[in-house]
Amino acid sequence: MNEVVKPIAAGKCKFPIPTELITVMLFMALSHSLNLGELNYNVKEVGKVFVGIPKPELPPFELLCLVAIDSIPISIVSYSIAMKIYTNFCKKRILYS
Repeated sequence: MNEVVKPIAAGKCKFPIPTELITVMLFMALSHSLNLGELNYNVKEVGKVFVGIPKPELPPFELLCLVAIDSIPISIVSYSIAMKIYTNFCKKRILYS
């Protein structure tokens, strides 16, 4: 759909059209109108879709032990990549020697 709609819309519209969102909404309406959850193919609908952002809450403390060990190498690699990008940027701008 992107290959067909976006080039056509690019010349007529000043803002990008969210074709993925339009596709999801179209198929949701089609699923609801064809009663796919009740009659055909035994496809279950998601149910009630909540509106808004849920209130923030702390995750269970038991998860911290499971995640802590894995987060150490991830943070080291992320820091290394960020520093490499920073030094390359500074070398191009002659801010870093």
